[in-house]
Amino acid sequence: MKYFGFDLGDGESCVHWTKDGSTGIVNVAPVSGRGSFLSAVARLEGNTVVGHTVKENQEKAEDVHVCFKRDFLKNDPETDRVIRDFVRGVLAELRKSAEVGAYVDDEENACFIVGCPAGWQAEDRERYRQLMLDAGMKNVKIVSESRAAFENALHSAENGIDASLGNQTVLIIDIGSSTLDFAYVQDGNEYDVATMGNVQLGGGMMDEMIVLHSLDMQARETPALAQEVRALIEANNAKKSKLMLAVRDMKEDYFKHEDLFLEENRVLEKTVKLFGNGKIYKVRLTLSPEIVENFLISQPHPLLNGQSFESRLRDSLVSVYEQTRQRKEPDLVILTGGPSRMQFFQDLCRVLFASSRVIVSDSPEYDISRGLVFVGSVDENMTQCLREIEAYAQSSAIEEKIEYAVPELVRSISRPLTESILYSCVKPAFSAWRNGKLDTLNDFQEDTRRRIETFMHSSDMQNAIEAQAEPWSEKIISAVEMDLCEISRRHHVDFKIDCGQLRIHSGSNKSAPISINFIHVIHAVASIVLMVVMATLCGGSGMALLSIGPAGMIAGAILSLIVVMLGKEATMHYMMDMKTPLLLRGVIRERSILSEKNARKIERSICHGMLADPQMTGDLVSQVSDCIDAAILSTACGVEQNMVS
Repeated sequence: MKYFGFDLGDGESCVHWTKDGSTGIVNVAPVSGRGSFLSAVARLEGNTVVGHTVKENQEKAEDVHVCFKRDFLKNDPETDRVIRDFVRGVLAELRKSAEVGAYVDDEENACFIVGCPAGWQAEDRERYRQLMLDAGMKNVKIVSESRAAFENALHSAENGIDASLGNQTVLIIDIGSSTLDFAYVQDGNEYDVATMGNVQLGGGMMDEMIVLHSLDMQARETPALAQEVRALIEANNAKKSKLMLAVRDMKEDYFKHEDLFLEENRVLEKTVKLFGNGKIYKVRLTLSPEIVENFLISQPHPLLNGQSFESRLRDSLVSVYEQTRQRKEPDLVILTGGPSRMQFFQDLCRVLFASSRVIVSDSPEYDISRGLVFVGSVDENMTQCLREIEAYAQSSAIEEKIEYAVPELVRSISRPLTESILYSCVKPAFSAWRNGKLDTLNDFQEDTRRRIETFMHSSDMQNAIEAQAEPWSEKIISAVEMDLCEISRRHHVDFKIDCGQLRIHSGSNKSAPISINFIHVIHAVASIVLMVVMATLCGGSGMALLSIGPAGMIAGAILSLIVVMLGKEATMHYMMDMKTPLLLRGVIRERSILSEKNARKIERSICHGMLADPQMTGDLVSQVSDCIDAAILSTACGVEQNMVS
């Protein structure tokens, strides 16, 4: 499968791809000759053009649009049209590539993973996906940009990040052109925080603020001109887009060389011509350290509801800091997105997250698209792994393991069961019979049966069975885990067992984990064992099995004594009468009844009787396997639903 990661940004976009997701080799797919290209679309000589081609042909281009992604949530048909046109233009450029052109329309073997802000809801994501399909993409999956940034960090060797990141608490702060996104990841799980996602703050807003400030400055000299330009760009988005493109170049130049601009107090100026109303308007755009500090960063602005860029940014970061530290302060804070290069943004993050390691990617403009490719391969590996796990759970493999292990379980239960019956039931019944309180062996046998029935329903007896059932359950689960580990290995998925939970991570902890709480499964299996064994032993045949043995031992002992003392004829008389004299009863010692030899006889009898009961074996195999199957299938289903959402 070929995966294309498409980071459609409000300011800039990028496409990365890989021929084979399992290799981990990801390459940029240039558009209009650029790896990171402008999110701009226009008509040029009747054709759709995108990226830097729009910028290079500003004078001739028509219907120019930039910063259109920020308006997607308005559900406006015109915005949808512009996004479709842009995507069609990007696909047309990719088709021209000798390297990737043949794969763009390969419906069976290519997949586009498209990023979106973390705050977008399921219905927004589905509408966005449909928009991509309408534009000509064949297979489309929508993934949050914050997850893409996390996957990119996991796969990246930059800044000393390695696979151990999957075991750390991580906060990803993605500042784009229109939104500020957050993702908080702990133990491989992504958690929502109330203010996370879709914070309307980004580098593109700065572009608009610079345009408005430049017009305010020009209004001091030529008020009428500035007023006409304002009206023109408000009525015509293409005219506004032209100014925004020019400002973006100035802003990028400034922040790439911010130290030099501050040191020399440099001023950037650019004049842009706008045509409209039969006139040519010359708009002078200005940027300087003073404007950046006082106007862009510190001064309240109408676009931010009277807040400054810095205060809005600080409020968002403080809110996230307060909420995440209630769970656990992040070990690592990853800053990504093109505007993350801004020094004041980095400084603010380092101050607020002073106890965390704060890193900025070496190439933040590529982080999302690269990460989207990794998401594609990770999810495909996980999907194939889940399919095989589901098939495994639905096969007879688990039943066979249980059936093979049933004799071991029965043997482990028979010994404590025998000891408990001898000392809690047989011993007091024997004492009553020997002291004459019970007349016959039949009376002894019935008394023993009643005592066993009472004892079998006691907490002591249940605890004794559970004490053997839990380690047996653990062995069954361990055998199942080994099979699941082998399945995961084939699909480059790594299993981790932590505190009794089975965690599945794709490749070196490279995806959110699947957690099967096998502690609960072990307890559930032990409960099933208890119920099945109790039902078997407390039934008519089971109770007879338990109670006949002790009576038979006494009868055998009496028979031996009488034969020695009285001979065969008298023995037959006494055995028929069954009312043994107290004197004779006294000869039979309690220790002989409770001897190890007799205990082993009863144990073998119980063990053989239980294993010979097909209903008990069948119930154990079916109910225990159903319990384990249900845990595996339920988890697999939940993971698939999360992957889709």
